[in-house]
Order: sequence, then structure tokens, then C-alpha cells
Amino acid sequence: MKKAVVFGSHKHLVGIHNDADQNRPTVLMWNVGVVGRSGPYRQHVELCKALKSKGFPTFRIDVGGRGSSEIRPDITEDFDRSIADVIEAMDYLKENFGSKEFIIYGHCSSAVEGHVVASQRTDVVGLIMIDTYSYRVGKFKTHYYKNRLLSKSRLTAATKNLVAQTEKKEQEGDLFEGFYPSLGQLTKDMDSFISRELPLYVHFTGGFEYIYNYKKQFLDMFPKLYNYKNLELHLQKDADHLMSTLPSRKTLTKQVLSWFDRNFPQEENGLDLNTLISEYFKKNSHLPAIKHGDRSITYQQLDQMTKSFAAKLQKDGIKVGDNVAICLDRSIELIIGVIGILRSGAAYVPCDISYPKPRLEKIMSIAKPKALISDDSALKISEFPELKCYSSETISTGDESANYVVPNLKSNSPAYIIFTSGSTGDPKGVTLGHGALFNLLKWQDKAHPAQPGLKTLQYTPI
Repeated sequence: MKKAVVFGSHKHLVGIHNDADQNRPTVLMWNVGVVGRSGPYRQHVELCKALKSKGFPTFRIDVGGRGSSEIRPDITEDFDRSIADVIEAMDYLKENFGSKEFIIYGHCSSAVEGHVVASQRTDVVGLIMIDTYSYRVGKFKTHYYKNRLLSKSRLTAATKNLVAQTEKKEQEGDLFEGFYPSLGQLTKDMDSFISRELPLYVHFTGGFEYIYNYKKQFLDMFPKLYNYKNLELHLQKDADHLMSTLPSRKTLTKQVLSWFDRNFPQEENGLDLNTLISEYFKKNSHLPAIKHGDRSITYQQLDQMTKSFAAKLQKDGIKVGDNVAICLDRSIELIIGVIGILRSGAAYVPCDISYPKPRLEKIMSIAKPKALISDDSALKISEFPELKCYSSETISTGDESANYVVPNLKSNSPAYIIFTSGSTGDPKGVTLGHGALFNLLKWQDKAHPAQPGLKTLQYTPI
């Protein structure tokens, strides 16, 4: 249900709340600059409708002095007022609508403000920035002059009055430059975002050409982002800064919604992967779960063993977001190890025992696991003294299931990392999150329902 509200410590703010699944993060966006509610703010309306259909609550607000909201009397600086208004909006949503987490969507100055709010609030779990802060670093000058040399009209103008034309274009480019935090401060914030594994979506338009003119400029501003898996970066050269054309808005909306699907996939009935595993084990407790040679265990035994191993990992300091490498031959212990890692909240990194030793060592160096499960057939435990190490015997002996703690997982918490073949260079790791794995398993069960006695040809190591 859509609802207009007046709120704030001075009752000066106006917003429109779109209710949906309160277990999902609330998407917060606010108006900016002198353009009022035209251009990108039609984008806000269209995006909120699309997000509601995906189950996301949304809140569109006018910060003080913009649109229908009044200026608060207690803060003089416009930037500081906006930050305070946004934080008040978040607290209002928590108190009145039960919001727990937030995804911030910012365009132009609200993107800069959104960055600052995200750096101050750990309940921000996603950040979208359109035409945000930019510094002329890296190859900016190379692209700047190359674009002018390759442009016939600009070259003609340059021959008449090169200096005057360049100064004029520079001034036009500066029209969109407002208050930016220092690059040093932004870098510290970005380090914090990386440590929080905050999903980021950064999008620049052709309207920012005079301060942002090549796609990887943002990466050159923050080099650590080159290896950050939770960043999605776009440069839409055919779009103007205000997103004033329908095709440009459609392109942006499609890309943003795809980002939501990848980072915040919808989970059916509020279930997660651990709940799915537990319920399936309970439902089929008396049935055989795994047979290998002359050995067999039931789902009840598998439940107890995987909980026990997960508890061992948790006791040894393995937590959500950590990687655990597993290098075992096909066996009951291999399955116990994989499910135990998932139930602990960590991500498993499969290391096929048939891989050449250099490839396995490369995977270990890239994945940087906190623990290793191995029987010394391919990866020897003695070669990794810095890791917590477990043998297959350690996995299946003892019972610590009573000490198991269900981890606090998010949809984008890593579930496993699969490495490419590396045939064209070093192997590259691809991470799948718990939410995506949950959805994949639900789809497989719906498309190809598993029944007792069903046989499937398995052609992968795990």
C-alpha cells in the first residue's frame, strides 16, 4: 500500500512509503538539486513500482528545501542537513514500519550523500550511485584529448579558438560538481565497504563526460575495487545526466533490477538454505541419505553429522564469509564436509584431487581459505600450518551437534567458490551466494522433482 507521510524531528519532511515484505531491505531514495521532480525522479517512481513487484518496500522522500519538504532550522549547511534528514528517515522507518536494513539509491548529489550515510550506518546493506563523485585520475586526460581529436566538429572549433573552447567545455563539465568528500576520505570509506562486503552499483552517464569519461575511471580512483566481487560498474554514454529520455531510463532500470536480483534474490516463504536443509532432513529422517560401497547413512544421521562438523568449524573460529577448502575423494565424508561447511555459514571451495598440484596451489592462494579438509592425497595438511585442518576421520567422529548455532546469513553471503579451468591464464573464482543457491535448488526441485529411488548421472567431482 502506498502512503504519503509527514515526519521528522521538526515535522518538516514529506515522503511516500510503498509497503511490501518487511523482511526485505527497504529501498530509500530522495530528490536532489534544482531539477525538482522531473528527469531522474520519474526514474524513481518507475523504479519503486518495479521494486514493489519484487517484494521490496520503498521510501521516496524530499529532503529539506527540495520539493515539498521544509528546511530544518537547526542545521545551516545544506549537505549536513540532507545527511541528517536521511538518517531521520531511516530511524522513522525502523520505528513505524519495522524496517531492519536499507538499500540506498542516489543520483548526483544524493549519491554522494548516500555514500556518506552508508559509511556511517551498518544497516545499509546495498548502495546504488548514479553520476556520483568523480576525480580526474588515471587515463582521464588521455580520453579527454583523444575524444576531441577524433571529433571533427570539435577539431574545427579548436583550430579557431582552442583555448577558449576548452575553457568553456571545462566550465560546462563543472556544472555538475558539488561538494565531494576528499579522495582520501572516500578511499577509507571504500575500504570499510569492502570489509563489510557491501554490494555496490555505480553508474555514470554521458552527461558526466567532462569529469568521468571512461568506464574504469572509478576503479582507478579506488584500485582495491579491481578485485572486489560485489561491485557492478556501468558507463552509459548515450544517456544525459537527467535521464530525460525513455530509452535511457529503461536501460538503467533493467540494469538496476538485475543487480537487485543477483544481490538480493527473493526467497520463498522466508526460507533460507539452512532451513531448507533442516526441513528436508527432518521430513526424510528414516530414509537412506548416502550410500557408498558397503556403507550407508540415513538423513537423521546426516543431519547430526553435518551439524556436528558445522559446530566444530564454528568453535574453531570459522564464521560467515570465510572460505573452507575441501580436497577429498568421493565419499560419505565429502558430502558431510560440504553440507557442514554450508551449515556453519562459511563457503566451501572444492579442490578436485585429480587436479595438478600447481593448479590446487593456485586455487588455495587465490581463495585464501581459513581451513582445509584433506586426507593428504593431493593437498597435504602439513604444508598449510597456518590453517585449521581436518581429516575425513575428524569430520565423521564425535558429536558436537548440541553446540551448533544457526548462522545469521544474508542472500549474498558466499556459499561456494568454483574456479574456472584457467586454460587461458590463471583460474578465476566465481562465487555463488546462499540466496542464489537456494533459488537454484528450489527451481531444480520444481523442474525435475527428486523422488526416492531416482538415479542421476553425476559428471562433476561434487
